[in-house]
Amino acid sequence: MDYSRPLSISRRRHPKVHIAMVLIPGSNHTSAEHFSASPVLVNPGGPGGSGIDFARRSAKSLQALFGEDQDIIGFDPRGVGETWPKVDCFSFPSPKERLIASEPPSEQEVLQGRFNAMLFDISNPGLVNSSGNSLESLDVRWRAMSGLCKEKDDIYGENSILRHLSTPVVSRDMLSIVEAWDDWIEGSPPGSHPLERPYSHLKGQLSYWGGSYGSLLGETFAAIYPDRVGRMVLDAIVNADYYVTPIWVDALTDAENVLRSFFHYCHLSESSCAIYRSGDTPEDIRIRYSAIMDRLKAQTGVAVIHPQTHQPVVITYSHIRQFIFLSLYQPIRLFPLAAEVLDALYREEHSKLFNDYISLPEFQASLGKFCPCDDSVPAQGVNMYSHWEANMAIKCGDKRYILNETIPNLTTLFELLSANTTWGDVWMTWQVSCNGWNIQSADPPLPWDPDDYFFSIPHDKQVNTSNPILFLSSSYDPVCAIKGAVKMARRFAGAGFVEQKSIGHGTFSTASRCTMDVVRKYFKHLEIPDGSLEDGKWKTCEPDEWPWKPFQKDKWMQQFGGPQSEEREVLEAVGVRIEAFKDIQEVLARRNTVGY
Repeated sequence: MDYSRPLSISRRRHPKVHIAMVLIPGSNHTSAEHFSASPVLVNPGGPGGSGIDFARRSAKSLQALFGEDQDIIGFDPRGVGETWPKVDCFSFPSPKERLIASEPPSEQEVLQGRFNAMLFDISNPGLVNSSGNSLESLDVRWRAMSGLCKEKDDIYGENSILRHLSTPVVSRDMLSIVEAWDDWIEGSPPGSHPLERPYSHLKGQLSYWGGSYGSLLGETFAAIYPDRVGRMVLDAIVNADYYVTPIWVDALTDAENVLRSFFHYCHLSESSCAIYRSGDTPEDIRIRYSAIMDRLKAQTGVAVIHPQTHQPVVITYSHIRQFIFLSLYQPIRLFPLAAEVLDALYREEHSKLFNDYISLPEFQASLGKFCPCDDSVPAQGVNMYSHWEANMAIKCGDKRYILNETIPNLTTLFELLSANTTWGDVWMTWQVSCNGWNIQSADPPLPWDPDDYFFSIPHDKQVNTSNPILFLSSSYDPVCAIKGAVKMARRFAGAGFVEQKSIGHGTFSTASRCTMDVVRKYFKHLEIPDGSLEDGKWKTCEPDEWPWKPFQKDKWMQQFGGPQSEEREVLEAVGVRIEAFKDIQEVLARRNTVGY
C-alpha cells in the first residue's frame, strides 16, 4: 500500500493493495514461453474506469490496433473495480478491528452501504444552476460526502486506501506490474529465451495505451520514470497542469463546436435524423433544440411511469442536459440516439423515453450519478456508485491546490467557467464535488503545476524519454481540448502528434484508417509521423465515418484484392473495431455495466 514502508507478513501493520488484472493473450500465446516480453497495459480513463472491463470488451480492437501478437493487460487501479481495498465510503464493517486489518466487509454490510448510497442520491438537486439554490445544495451534499469519507479514513489511519490511490502511486504500480512480468518470464521453461520473444527489445519497459484520465496516468509515468517508456500511445489528452488546479477551466474549449456539429450532421442526414424536419437548415435544427430545452427547463421536468416496474420517475432538464453532453463524447454512436430522445420530447411522447430509451446505459447515467470525465457510462446500480466514489477520491486527492471555497467564490468560479463554454453548468457540477475534500494524500504530488502553463517548452525543460511517446487528439474533443493536447506533447522530447479531423472524445470514438495505420507502425516499428509541434505542422488524419454515416468496411475492402496488402490489413483492423462495438452493445444489454 505504501512504497515507503517495507513489505511485511503482518497485514495489520503493513497492508498490501491487491491489484486485479486480466491478461488477453496475443495470437498463438497459450503459455508463458510464448508471451511477449512487453505486454500493453491499458487504462480507459475516469478516474475510476475499470481496465479489466475495458480490456475484456475491447480486446479485438486493441490487438487489431497494436498487433495481433501483442498481449494486453487490463488492470483496475487502486480503489477501483475488483482491486482491493476499493473506495467505499458508505460501507462500515464492524467491529473496527476488522476494518483496520483491511478485511473486506460482509455482503450484508456492502448491501447496507449501497442502500445508503442510493438514499443519498435521491436528494440530488441536479446541475449547479437548475434552481436558485442548487449550487448551495450541491455544496452541502458533497461536504457531507467528504465528511463521510473522512470518517472512514480516520478509522483506517495510515492504512487508509483513501490516502494511497493518487496518480503517482498508480504509476508506480504499473512499474511493479512490468517488473513482476519480467520475473515471471525469466522463470519460464528452458528453451524460451527472452530474445526469442515478441518485442523482446522492450523488456523491462512499459508498453501502454491510455485515454482521457488514462493519458494523464501515462504522462505522469513518463515524467517520473522517463527511462522506462517503451511504447506509449496517449489519446484524448488531459492538460495535466490544469487537472491539478481547484477548478479545471480549459477542458471544454471545443465542446460547443461538437454540439454545433450535431446540427450540421443532422442536416446532412435529413430524414435519418429523428429531429430533422423537411427543408431544415442547421440553424432550424438548433432553434428546435433550444426550444425543447427551454420548455423542459420551464416545466421543471416530465413525469413518466416505467412500463414494467410501474415506478414513477421525473425526467428533468438536468437529466437531458447531461445526456446531451454525454452524447458529445461519442457522436457516431450517440448523436442518432440523442436526436430520437429530443424528438420524443418535442412531440411530448414522454412514454417513449421509457419504452425505447431508458433501459440504455447512456440514458441511465443521466438519471443517476453522472460523471463527465471519460468515455465511461456508469449504469444505475452497485457498479455505478463504486465508480463515482473512486472518481471523487482520486481526482480530489490528486489536486495540488485543494478546493475549499465559499458559495460566493464558487459562484464567481462558475461565472468564469461559463464565460469560456456554454457547458459550464455540467462541468461545474462535476468539479464542485471536490469542495471541502480534506483527506491528505500520503503519496508525492503530481509533477504538474499551473504555473508551468506555457506552450514554448525550452529544450532543457523537456522530458527525455527512452522512447518517444505518440499523442493522439481529435480536432474537437468536448472535454480535452486539442490546445492542451499540443501543450502536453511539447513537454516530451521527440514526441509524435496526430490530429484526427473528427469530433468526439479521443480518436478511438471514430474509425480512421489513417490513424490506425500510424498507431500500428508506431507499435511495430517505433515510427513517429512527420511533423513539427514547434511549427504547428503535425500529422493530420481524416476519419472514415461520421454521425449517421458509420464506416462501411465491405465497401472499402472491394478496392483491395491482395490478402497481404498493408491497406487491407488496416481495413480489417477497422472492421474488427466496428464489430467489437457491436459486441459491446450486446454485452451492455446483458450485463448493464459500463460502455466505452
